Amino acid sequence: MIILKKPLAISTSVLLLLLPVVSHAQDGEVFFTLGGGVAYAPAYEGAKKYRPAAIVDIGLGYSHANWGRVALWDDGLSWALPLDGPFGVELLLDYDPGRDEVIDTLNGRDKTLMGMGDLGGALQVGVELSYQLDPFRTYVRALQATKKRHYGGEDLGRTLLAELGVDTLTPLNDRLSLQTNLYTTWANSGYQRGYFGVTPAQAQRTAFSTWRPGSGFKDVTFAAALNYEWTQNIALQAGVGVTALVGDAAKSPIVEKKVAGLSFVSASYSF
Repeated sequence: MIILKKPLAISTSVLLLLLPVVSHAQDGEVFFTLGGGVAYAPAYEGAKKYRPAAIVDIGLGYSHANWGRVALWDDGLSWALPLDGPFGVELLLDYDPGRDEVIDTLNGRDKTLMGMGDLGGALQVGVELSYQLDPFRTYVRALQATKKRHYGGEDLGRTLLAELGVDTLTPLNDRLSLQTNLYTTWANSGYQRGYFGVTPAQAQRTAFSTWRPGSGFKDVTFAAALNYEWTQNIALQAGVGVTALVGDAAKSPIVEKKVAGLSFVSASYSF
């Protein structure tokens, strides 16, 4: 798993498509990856305005048959346990950066959420369980905040996010491959209230009406990306995706569009 910062309304699972070469590190090797690119997506989940955002990440890791694969990134840590067969278990340490009420992008500042206040970030711990049946890999991933979070004058508790999905990796020729990812996301009430709710205090400061969403599925996403291995160390990626908000998240007054697209281009260097 590759853990990246989440610019705009782009999920971690979509960002996993940006640096696919890391997952192929050879046994007993240390790997280093530097990646970067540009994504074009809604300014926040449910926004109608699209904004460009820069994506930059640096990673260092080690892969060994007896120890599994450990990867350290600028905002997370993952450890894939050394299991034989199609089953996989990965321990995760991640950081949810939250959301600012004024969102900085490459072409200006989005002030749609002005008055909502900033949602502070939180360290998250979790696990991913997977099953490989080539060319498909099904997985369940869950991440929970390590501390209670507060937003809009209310206690959100420890936010929890769970994902159920299936992805594929299909070689098209010696250098070109296609990755796809289809998944749905479930969130507890704390997460839903943080990202889609409007408290009475926030309603007084904005034009949004009060909204208190409950736990439930919040979205369905499909994404696809092409990966071109230009050289042994350099790879180029380009991808698109679409996300549909569902349930209480889709009914939020801050949601301007329930269905949103995204696109990205990136490059990665690894050795």
